[in-house]
Amino acid sequence: LFTNSPFNISFNEIIGTFYIGLFPTAIAFILWIKALQNGKTLVIANLGHLTPFISLFFIFIILKETILISEILGLIIIVSGILLQIKKK
Repeated sequence: LFTNSPFNISFNEIIGTFYIGLFPTAIAFILWIKALQNGKTLVIANLGHLTPFISLFFIFIILKETILISEILGLIIIVSGILLQIKKK
């Protein structure tokens, strides 16, 4: 596709990128907007901050990677911040 490009990008990779961008990401974004419209905005907005925790959990369970102390401390800080913000409101 790009003959003089420093990147070797195949047609399948381009299609895959568009697929990921259009379907799962678009569906997640639409559901996120619906949740914000119908639920408690403060609680729902803070769910995005839990992504590192959920990712780390799946990395540990599925990929069997070791979780470092620094990662646990980071998670504690994230969860503490979320709880503090919810408690203030």
